[in-house]
Amino acid sequence: MKNFFKEISKASKQQSKLLSYSEKQLSLMRDLRQSNYFRALTGKEQEAISIQDNRDLSNSNPNNNVIIVSEHSSNDVKYSKILDEEEPFLRSHEATDVGVFDLTSSISEMSKTLAVCSNFSKLIIDPAQPILSQRLVREYYREEEQSGVKIPISINHQGYRLFDRLETYYLEYHKILLDVLEFIQPNIVLNIHTHDPDLSQTDLDALIYTPEDDSKFTNEIIQSLEKLNLKTLIKKKLRQNDHQFCSPVLFENLIYYYQDKTLDGCYISLNSNKLLFEKDFRDGICDSISEVIRKQSKL
Repeated sequence: MKNFFKEISKASKQQSKLLSYSEKQLSLMRDLRQSNYFRALTGKEQEAISIQDNRDLSNSNPNNNVIIVSEHSSNDVKYSKILDEEEPFLRSHEATDVGVFDLTSSISEMSKTLAVCSNFSKLIIDPAQPILSQRLVREYYREEEQSGVKIPISINHQGYRLFDRLETYYLEYHKILLDVLEFIQPNIVLNIHTHDPDLSQTDLDALIYTPEDDSKFTNEIIQSLEKLNLKTLIKKKLRQNDHQFCSPVLFENLIYYYQDKTLDGCYISLNSNKLLFEKDFRDGICDSISEVIRKQSKL
Protein backbone atom coordinates (compact mmCIF):
# COMPACT_ATOMS: atom_id res chain seq x y z
CA MET A 1 0.00 0.00 0.00
CA LYS A 2 2.84 2.41 0.82
CA ASN A 3 4.39 1.76 -2.57
CA PHE A 4 1.05 2.53 -4.19
CA PHE A 5 0.87 6.03 -2.64
CA LYS A 6 4.52 6.64 -3.48
CA GLU A 7 3.78 5.89 -7.14
CA ILE A 8 0.73 8.18 -7.10
CA SER A 9 2.78 11.01 -5.58
CA LYS A 10 5.59 10.49 -8.07
CA ALA A 11 3.17 10.52 -11.02
CA SER A 12 1.50 13.70 -9.71
CA LYS A 13 4.83 15.51 -9.45
CA GLN A 14 5.80 14.42 -12.94
CA GLN A 15 2.48 15.69 -14.31
CA SER A 16 3.00 19.01 -12.53
CA LYS A 17 6.37 19.41 -14.21
CA LEU A 18 4.76 18.86 -17.61
CA LEU A 19 2.23 21.65 -17.11
CA SER A 20 2.98 25.01 -18.72
CA TYR A 21 2.95 28.19 -16.61
CA SER A 22 -0.53 29.17 -17.84
CA GLU A 23 -1.85 25.68 -17.13
CA LYS A 24 -0.46 25.83 -13.59
CA GLN A 25 -2.15 29.22 -13.11
CA LEU A 26 -5.47 27.82 -14.32
CA SER A 27 -5.07 24.80 -12.04
CA LEU A 28 -4.36 27.10 -9.09
CA MET A 29 -7.37 29.27 -9.95
CA ARG A 30 -9.62 26.18 -9.99
CA ASP A 31 -8.30 25.08 -6.59
CA LEU A 32 -8.83 28.56 -5.13
CA ARG A 33 -12.32 28.83 -6.58
CA GLN A 34 -13.27 25.55 -4.90
CA SER A 35 -12.09 27.00 -1.57
CA ASN A 36 -13.84 30.34 -2.33
CA TYR A 37 -10.70 32.37 -1.53
CA PHE A 38 -9.41 35.00 -3.93
CA ARG A 39 -5.62 35.19 -3.93
CA ALA A 40 -3.64 37.68 -1.85
CA LEU A 41 -2.59 40.87 -3.64
CA THR A 42 1.06 41.73 -4.15
CA GLY A 43 2.49 45.02 -2.90
CA LYS A 44 2.48 46.39 -6.43
CA GLU A 45 -1.16 45.47 -6.91
CA GLN A 46 -2.13 47.06 -3.60
CA GLU A 47 -0.85 50.41 -4.88
CA ALA A 48 -3.71 50.35 -7.37
CA ILE A 49 -6.54 48.38 -5.81
CA SER A 50 -8.03 47.03 -2.60
CA ILE A 51 -10.44 44.13 -2.21
CA GLN A 52 -12.92 43.95 0.64
CA ASP A 53 -14.06 40.36 0.70
CA ASN A 54 -16.96 40.22 3.14
CA ARG A 55 -18.51 37.07 1.68
CA ASP A 56 -19.38 34.37 4.17
CA LEU A 57 -16.69 31.86 3.20
CA SER A 58 -17.75 29.44 5.92
CA ASN A 59 -20.87 28.98 3.83
CA SER A 60 -20.58 26.44 1.02
CA ASN A 61 -22.47 28.91 -1.16
CA PRO A 62 -21.10 32.44 -0.53
CA ASN A 63 -22.64 35.41 -2.32
CA ASN A 64 -20.82 35.38 -5.67
CA ASN A 65 -23.90 36.68 -7.45
CA VAL A 66 -23.10 40.38 -6.92
CA ILE A 67 -19.84 42.33 -7.10
CA ILE A 68 -19.52 45.96 -5.94
CA VAL A 69 -17.14 48.29 -7.77
CA SER A 70 -16.00 51.74 -6.63
CA GLU A 71 -13.30 53.26 -8.84
CA HIS A 72 -13.16 56.70 -7.15
CA SER A 73 -12.77 55.62 -3.53
CA SER A 74 -9.39 57.18 -2.69
CA ASN A 75 -7.81 60.64 -2.69
CA ASP A 76 -4.24 59.29 -2.39
CA VAL A 77 -1.93 61.04 -4.86
CA LYS A 78 0.81 58.59 -3.85
CA TYR A 79 4.33 59.94 -4.23
CA SER A 80 3.29 63.15 -5.97
CA LYS A 81 3.59 66.46 -4.12
CA ILE A 82 0.81 69.00 -4.52
CA LEU A 83 1.00 72.68 -3.60
CA ASP A 84 -0.29 73.90 -0.25
CA GLU A 85 -3.08 75.90 -1.87
CA GLU A 86 -4.33 72.70 -3.52
CA GLU A 87 -4.87 70.84 -0.24
CA PRO A 88 -8.62 71.67 -0.07
CA PHE A 89 -9.09 69.98 -3.44
CA LEU A 90 -7.81 66.70 -1.97
CA ARG A 91 -10.77 66.66 0.39
CA SER A 92 -13.27 67.33 -2.40
CA HIS A 93 -14.77 65.59 -5.40
CA GLU A 94 -11.85 66.83 -7.45
CA ALA A 95 -9.74 64.02 -5.97
CA THR A 96 -12.28 61.37 -4.96
CA ASP A 97 -15.97 60.57 -4.64
CA VAL A 98 -16.41 61.94 -1.13
CA GLY A 99 -17.88 59.37 1.27
CA VAL A 100 -17.97 56.56 -1.27
CA PHE A 101 -15.35 54.39 0.43
CA ASP A 102 -17.24 54.26 3.73
CA LEU A 103 -20.53 53.74 1.90
CA THR A 104 -19.12 50.89 -0.20
CA SER A 105 -17.51 49.28 2.84
CA SER A 106 -20.76 49.41 4.82
CA ILE A 107 -22.87 47.94 2.01
CA SER A 108 -20.27 45.22 1.35
CA GLU A 109 -20.19 44.27 5.02
CA MET A 110 -23.96 44.35 5.53
CA SER A 111 -24.69 42.33 2.38
CA LYS A 112 -21.72 39.93 2.76
CA THR A 113 -20.48 40.82 -0.70
CA LEU A 114 -17.07 41.34 -2.29
CA ALA A 115 -16.18 44.94 -3.14
CA VAL A 116 -13.36 46.26 -5.31
CA CYS A 117 -12.04 49.80 -4.63
CA SER A 118 -9.32 51.97 -6.15
CA ASN A 119 -6.31 52.89 -4.01
CA PHE A 120 -5.30 56.04 -5.91
CA SER A 121 -6.82 59.43 -6.63
CA LYS A 122 -8.46 60.21 -9.94
CA LEU A 123 -6.18 63.29 -9.98
CA ILE A 124 -3.33 60.92 -10.87
CA ILE A 125 -5.30 59.04 -13.50
CA ASP A 126 -9.02 58.32 -13.78
CA PRO A 127 -9.78 54.57 -13.99
CA ALA A 128 -13.35 55.29 -15.09
CA GLN A 129 -12.24 57.08 -18.27
CA PRO A 130 -11.45 55.38 -21.59
CA ILE A 131 -7.72 55.03 -22.09
CA LEU A 132 -7.78 57.50 -25.03
CA SER A 133 -9.90 60.09 -23.24
CA GLN A 134 -8.53 63.62 -22.91
CA ARG A 135 -9.84 63.56 -19.32
CA LEU A 136 -7.79 60.50 -18.39
CA VAL A 137 -5.28 62.86 -16.73
CA ARG A 138 -6.87 66.24 -16.13
CA GLU A 139 -4.90 69.47 -16.38
CA TYR A 140 -7.20 71.77 -14.39
CA TYR A 141 -9.54 71.54 -11.43
CA ARG A 142 -13.09 71.20 -12.67
CA GLU A 143 -14.52 73.42 -9.92
CA GLU A 144 -12.53 76.41 -11.09
CA GLU A 145 -13.19 75.66 -14.75
CA GLN A 146 -16.89 76.19 -14.10
CA SER A 147 -16.25 79.58 -12.50
CA GLY A 148 -14.12 80.66 -15.44
CA VAL A 149 -10.83 80.60 -13.50
CA LYS A 150 -8.38 77.86 -14.46
CA ILE A 151 -6.26 76.52 -11.61
CA PRO A 152 -3.79 73.90 -12.86
CA ILE A 153 -3.39 70.54 -11.14
CA SER A 154 0.29 70.94 -10.30
CA ILE A 155 1.15 67.22 -10.36
CA ASN A 156 -0.11 67.10 -13.93
CA HIS A 157 1.97 70.08 -15.04
CA GLN A 158 5.36 68.84 -13.88
CA GLY A 159 6.45 66.50 -16.64
CA TYR A 160 4.79 63.41 -15.20
CA ARG A 161 5.35 60.01 -16.81
CA LEU A 162 2.06 58.93 -18.36
CA PHE A 163 3.18 55.37 -19.10
CA ASP A 164 4.26 54.87 -15.47
CA ARG A 165 0.83 55.96 -14.28
CA LEU A 166 -0.86 53.75 -16.83
CA GLU A 167 1.16 50.70 -15.83
CA THR A 168 1.21 51.23 -12.06
CA TYR A 169 -2.37 52.37 -11.49
CA TYR A 170 -4.77 52.34 -14.44
CA LEU A 171 -3.84 49.04 -16.11
CA GLU A 172 -3.10 47.32 -12.79
CA TYR A 173 -6.52 48.30 -11.45
CA HIS A 174 -8.32 47.00 -14.53
CA LYS A 175 -6.27 43.80 -14.62
CA ILE A 176 -7.07 42.83 -11.03
CA LEU A 177 -10.70 43.86 -11.44
CA LEU A 178 -11.04 41.46 -14.37
CA ASP A 179 -9.22 38.76 -12.38
CA VAL A 180 -11.84 39.17 -9.65
CA LEU A 181 -14.63 39.10 -12.23
CA GLU A 182 -13.30 35.83 -13.67
CA PHE A 183 -12.91 34.37 -10.19
CA ILE A 184 -16.28 35.39 -8.74
CA GLN A 185 -18.18 35.05 -12.02
CA PRO A 186 -21.02 37.32 -10.81
CA ASN A 187 -24.32 37.93 -12.54
CA ILE A 188 -24.71 41.49 -11.24
CA VAL A 189 -22.43 44.54 -11.01
CA LEU A 190 -23.18 47.41 -8.62
CA ASN A 191 -21.12 50.49 -9.47
CA ILE A 192 -21.18 53.05 -6.62
CA HIS A 193 -20.32 56.77 -6.83
CA THR A 194 -21.15 59.96 -4.98
CA HIS A 195 -21.76 63.44 -6.38
CA ASP A 196 -21.29 66.97 -5.12
CA PRO A 197 -24.53 68.99 -5.60
CA ASP A 198 -22.56 72.06 -6.69
CA LEU A 199 -20.19 70.38 -9.15
CA SER A 200 -22.96 68.17 -10.55
CA GLN A 201 -25.36 71.13 -10.62
CA THR A 202 -28.13 69.04 -9.08
CA ASP A 203 -29.61 68.66 -5.61
CA LEU A 204 -30.97 65.18 -6.39
CA ASP A 205 -30.45 62.49 -3.78
CA ALA A 206 -29.63 59.69 -6.23
CA LEU A 207 -28.57 59.40 -9.85
CA ILE A 208 -29.14 56.00 -11.45
CA TYR A 209 -28.00 54.67 -14.81
CA THR A 210 -28.38 51.36 -16.59
CA PRO A 211 -28.17 50.79 -20.36
CA GLU A 212 -30.44 47.73 -20.12
CA ASP A 213 -34.22 48.27 -20.30
CA ASP A 214 -34.98 45.06 -18.41
CA SER A 215 -32.49 45.39 -15.54
CA LYS A 216 -34.28 43.62 -12.68
CA PHE A 217 -31.57 44.59 -10.22
CA THR A 218 -31.83 48.29 -11.07
CA ASN A 219 -35.61 48.16 -10.83
CA GLU A 220 -35.35 46.66 -7.35
CA ILE A 221 -32.85 49.36 -6.31
CA ILE A 222 -35.25 52.04 -7.59
CA GLN A 223 -38.20 50.53 -5.74
CA SER A 224 -36.21 50.32 -2.50
CA LEU A 225 -35.15 53.99 -2.78
CA GLU A 226 -38.70 55.10 -3.52
CA LYS A 227 -39.67 53.89 -0.06
CA LEU A 228 -37.19 56.44 1.33
CA ASN A 229 -38.89 59.27 -0.64
CA LEU A 230 -35.65 60.23 -2.35
CA LYS A 231 -35.38 62.63 -5.27
CA THR A 232 -34.00 60.38 -7.98
CA LEU A 233 -32.97 60.75 -11.62
CA ILE A 234 -32.99 57.59 -13.76
CA LYS A 235 -31.26 57.45 -17.15
CA LYS A 236 -30.97 54.75 -19.80
CA LYS A 237 -28.67 56.80 -22.03
CA LEU A 238 -25.89 59.25 -21.18
CA ARG A 239 -24.51 61.93 -23.41
CA GLN A 240 -20.73 62.29 -23.61
CA ASN A 241 -19.22 64.15 -20.60
CA ASP A 242 -22.54 64.34 -18.74
CA HIS A 243 -21.65 66.62 -15.81
CA GLN A 244 -24.01 64.77 -13.48
CA PHE A 245 -22.39 61.36 -14.02
CA CYS A 246 -18.84 60.05 -14.02
CA SER A 247 -17.83 58.21 -17.16
CA PRO A 248 -19.86 54.96 -17.34
CA VAL A 249 -17.34 53.23 -19.62
CA LEU A 250 -15.88 51.00 -16.90
CA PHE A 251 -19.36 49.98 -15.73
CA GLU A 252 -20.49 49.20 -19.28
CA ASN A 253 -17.30 47.23 -20.00
CA LEU A 254 -18.00 45.03 -16.98
CA ILE A 255 -21.63 44.21 -17.77
CA TYR A 256 -20.73 43.50 -21.41
CA TYR A 257 -17.47 41.70 -20.57
CA TYR A 258 -18.63 38.19 -21.48
CA GLN A 259 -19.36 37.40 -25.12
CA ASP A 260 -22.12 34.93 -24.38
CA LYS A 261 -24.06 36.88 -21.76
CA THR A 262 -24.83 40.38 -20.48
CA LEU A 263 -24.53 40.95 -16.75
CA ASP A 264 -27.26 42.79 -14.91
CA GLY A 265 -26.03 45.97 -13.29
CA CYS A 266 -26.74 49.34 -11.75
CA TYR A 267 -24.69 52.55 -11.66
CA ILE A 268 -25.74 54.66 -8.69
CA SER A 269 -24.44 57.99 -7.40
CA LEU A 270 -25.55 59.40 -4.03
CA ASN A 271 -25.59 62.99 -2.78
CA SER A 272 -22.33 63.26 -0.79
CA ASN A 273 -23.53 66.16 1.39
CA LYS A 274 -26.45 64.11 2.68
CA LEU A 275 -24.26 61.04 3.14
CA LEU A 276 -21.86 63.00 5.30
CA PHE A 277 -24.27 65.11 7.34
CA GLU A 278 -27.58 63.21 7.48
CA LYS A 279 -27.26 59.93 9.37
CA ASP A 280 -30.80 58.80 8.59
CA PHE A 281 -30.15 59.29 4.88
CA ARG A 282 -26.93 57.27 4.99
CA ASP A 283 -28.40 54.48 7.11
CA GLY A 284 -31.46 54.26 4.88
CA ILE A 285 -29.31 53.96 1.75
CA CYS A 286 -27.10 51.26 3.29
CA ASP A 287 -30.04 49.25 4.62
CA SER A 288 -32.06 49.45 1.39
CA ILE A 289 -29.28 48.55 -1.04
CA SER A 290 -27.91 45.83 1.23
CA GLU A 291 -31.35 44.23 1.46
CA VAL A 292 -31.67 44.16 -2.35
CA ILE A 293 -28.24 42.50 -2.61
CA ARG A 294 -29.09 39.93 0.06
CA LYS A 295 -32.21 38.96 -1.88
CA GLN A 296 -30.08 38.45 -5.00
CA SER A 297 -27.72 36.15 -3.13
CA LYS A 298 -30.60 33.76 -2.45
CA LEU A 299 -31.54 33.39 -6.13
